[in-house]
Amino acid sequence: MVFWLTGFLLSVAIVVLFAAVLMRKVAAPEVDAEREVEFYKSQLAEVDTEQSRGHIGDDDAEQTRREVSRRLLRAHGKAERTASDSTTPSRLSTSLVIAAIVVLLLPVAFAIHWQIGSPTVPDMPLQKRFQVAEEARKSRPTQSEWIANLPDTTTITEDPESAMLVDDFRKKLSGQNIGIEELRLLVRLETSLQNYGAAIQAQQQIIAILGNTVSAFEYSELADLLAVQANGYVSPEAEEAVLMALQLDQSDTVARYYLGLMFSQTGRLDRTVKIWSDLYSGVSDDSPIFEDLQFSLPAAATISGIKVDLTTLRPLPGPDAEMIAEAEAMTVDDRNEFIEGMVTSLRERLFDEGGTPAEWSRLIRSQMVLGDSESATDSFERAKVEFGNDPNIIQSIIESSGIQITE
Repeated sequence: MVFWLTGFLLSVAIVVLFAAVLMRKVAAPEVDAEREVEFYKSQLAEVDTEQSRGHIGDDDAEQTRREVSRRLLRAHGKAERTASDSTTPSRLSTSLVIAAIVVLLLPVAFAIHWQIGSPTVPDMPLQKRFQVAEEARKSRPTQSEWIANLPDTTTITEDPESAMLVDDFRKKLSGQNIGIEELRLLVRLETSLQNYGAAIQAQQQIIAILGNTVSAFEYSELADLLAVQANGYVSPEAEEAVLMALQLDQSDTVARYYLGLMFSQTGRLDRTVKIWSDLYSGVSDDSPIFEDLQFSLPAAATISGIKVDLTTLRPLPGPDAEMIAEAEAMTVDDRNEFIEGMVTSLRERLFDEGGTPAEWSRLIRSQMVLGDSESATDSFERAKVEFGNDPNIIQSIIESSGIQITE
């Protein structure tokens, strides 16, 4: 209640200030014109007084009187025009504006807060929020608890022949000592049939058999299976697999992705942005995680209030030492031809295969440096098509390439 009362009183104060300023703007010109008329009237009276006392001659008094009279007439005309301009219509329009502010400002302000804020959440310091997030992380549902509450969304029709082959393969493995390769094949087969529980058990068997020789890949594979089974939810079991993978290899891509996802699900988007930003700067362009981060990272950054520029997270590849040496040995014309060839090659690759926002920015910027603004505009339009006019990505391309957009 304290927050809402404070917000309401501040909004009312703003409305009052707006109203005072608007009313003053209507009244002030009329008052100033009337004061000017009164001033010149007092000057005429003063001239008469000074003449009667003999302080000024008759000729000087008459000349001064004529000049003051002319100014008085102008001031009087100005006062009449101001009074005409400040009649009921102006005051009515001002009143309507004030009423609109009253009617719109308060509801719109509270509607915006209700939409992007958390009106039902009590105010708490940052450290308290971190503490609550940590408690939520520790008390979140286990894998089995989460799975039990999931609706049945299976839509894939099982191929009877494939199911029979997998069933025969299971029976074959049950009667002999199972090897690592057979288990890995079983994991893939069970996953293809969406038998995630069986796939997880097979992956756990692989980890148990490998023992001290297990790699980070096996744990990140287990974490991936657990998350897929839970429709993207990173359970405590999945988190444990992620941490084991990172203990063996801190650069494991899948484990780092799911660690960031886990923090986003438990209220620590600040950590998510940090983890995913570091991951985005080094992940391969053809990785599914890279494609996901292009959309998930800006969204997480926006919600957490952290500014992230995707184009600055991935340094653009530049020419190697050999190419630089070759360029330095060329004539000016040859060097320009060499640069144009590189730009053309980049354009052809991006237009044919697509690329990252950073690569599109590099192409557009290069074309502008070469003075080919028409090609730069064409490339920008093509980039908009590739990224579906995503406002965050398009804005980052505009800022990093320096292209001028005219509406």
